[in-house]
Amino acid sequence: MLWLSPLLACVACSAGNDKEGSPSNLGVDGGPTADGSVSGFDANDPDAPYDPDAACAARSFSGKKLPLTIAIVFDTSSSMSTGGRMTTAQAGLKKAFSAPKFDDVAVALFRFGVIEGLSGCNSDTKPFFDPAPLKDARAALFAKIDSLAPSGATPTFSGLNAGYAWLGPKISTKTPPLDGKVAVILVTDGAPTCGVDSVAEYVALVKKGRAATIDTFVIGLPGSGEVIKDDPEGTHSSVLLTKIAAAGTDLANLPKGCATDPKPVSAPVTNPCYFDLQKDGLSVDTLSNALDAIRKAATSCEYALPATDAKYDTGNPGVVVVDGAGAAKTLARCVDPAAPPPDGCWDWADAAKTRVKIFGAACATVKTDEAARVDVLLQCRAK
Repeated sequence: MLWLSPLLACVACSAGNDKEGSPSNLGVDGGPTADGSVSGFDANDPDAPYDPDAACAARSFSGKKLPLTIAIVFDTSSSMSTGGRMTTAQAGLKKAFSAPKFDDVAVALFRFGVIEGLSGCNSDTKPFFDPAPLKDARAALFAKIDSLAPSGATPTFSGLNAGYAWLGPKISTKTPPLDGKVAVILVTDGAPTCGVDSVAEYVALVKKGRAATIDTFVIGLPGSGEVIKDDPEGTHSSVLLTKIAAAGTDLANLPKGCATDPKPVSAPVTNPCYFDLQKDGLSVDTLSNALDAIRKAATSCEYALPATDAKYDTGNPGVVVVDGAGAAKTLARCVDPAAPPPDGCWDWADAAKTRVKIFGAACATVKTDEAARVDVLLQCRAK
């Protein structure tokens, strides 16, 4: 295995274990030490201060997953007053965000429609609610959700564009909490009724968002099954929404076999790439479940390497995925991240080699298994 080679040059190296289920007690030949002891720190207390005068010891650390921010771009047009859509959507948002699994997720809220004090088709140019981790911000966010009121038209393009424009610069400067993974969720109940109607322009906009490392997901509420007004091709709104969703994130995050380029454009999409609550029905549970599914899909498969002293070689880590049952799989370095081996693989996520990204089945495990983790084994630097 690639990550074992530096160990051979290390003096009296053996391995510790910060997490149950991760590699431990590796000797110079990769086997267990004679007595299970670990040079340099107490094997029974791996968080004890390291003794700089002791022999070098390999050590396993927990990789730190990049934080997640979700920005809801929410349709507040007048049609949201139909059939209880607004009140159901408000309750669905609050149910999803009440779950403890959202505690460390930062959530922002943008609106599009008629905004107070403005006329015509408008959207928020800054968040209606600034992104903040929900463990500290639930009550404030829920108050904003409760205040949402339907009015006006549906300027979907300007709503998305405003969200990207505000988020992008802060992502580029790693302004917390926008210093990790960021996803936009478009929640709408219909086709655009003002502003830009061209499907190609929407797709180009969403691709610009991806270039700024923003993934985009879509939830279509009842009312989204209609033809786009004044569109010369008679494009059905489900075609627009599925193309936005298909352009907005990795194929692995989309429903398997969804229609990324549906034809004909004038007909409803039978296997869309977005959450179609026109077809599945809008309820508190269906919206809450859609938001939780997006949380899992948007979860990063990137992990920051631990901050350590110069004794450890962070340039040649061992990367181990441990599922919720404690089963550990050591990943090989990717030959081709687009075609990972059955267990998955890892590669560097940045040029400075401060983060690793895992691919394939291993990435699916950390997205879907709430108790899964990634451990990083660091060997001693060669003397």
